[in-house]
Amino acid sequence: MRKIKFLALVLAASVFVVSCQKGDAGPAGAAGATGPAGPAGPAGPTGTANVIYSDWIDVTFSQASFSDTINAAQLTSDILAKGEVKVYVNIGSADNVNVIPLPVSDFFYGQDDNNNNLILSVQPIFSVGMIVLQLGYGGTFLPNTIPANGKKYFQYRYILIPGGVKTTSKIDWNNYSQVKTYLNLQN
Repeated sequence: MRKIKFLALVLAASVFVVSCQKGDAGPAGAAGATGPAGPAGPAGPTGTANVIYSDWIDVTFSQASFSDTINAAQLTSDILAKGEVKVYVNIGSADNVNVIPLPVSDFFYGQDDNNNNLILSVQPIFSVGMIVLQLGYGGTFLPNTIPANGKKYFQYRYILIPGGVKTTSKIDWNNYSQVKTYLNLQN
């Protein structure tokens, strides 16, 4: 008798398991509360939108033409037409920066051996692949790169800014400090 009850129980359980099937899904429940925000991801590298800048360059003005040429292979006709080209002179040294944007025509505080006031006057002229630095009329000082005490003074740098989206800028491109900060330039 026990065997019959046991077999009947096994048979009933088998029928129950075989006859059970998954029913239709019920309605969706109410949305839960918003969880806490996740941690901020690491900052990505700052971009400079394809801006090209040179190292500080040594310049020696010709006594005959009162000019010197800086080769700028990446200065294209497209940049000349739609972009921006800036040139700066660091009259200080690499560790004591004193930068002036070009063009410049101003008294340079000092005098030559004949006690004449020195006038710093430099005009950049841009063309494809090069920048000509031309001394201006009235310039009495050749602002060549000067090595002194293991440092260099009067080095020049250019910045090429390709045109992207036509807009206005709130950067004073004649203020080297603002340009350096905006473009994340290194000295």
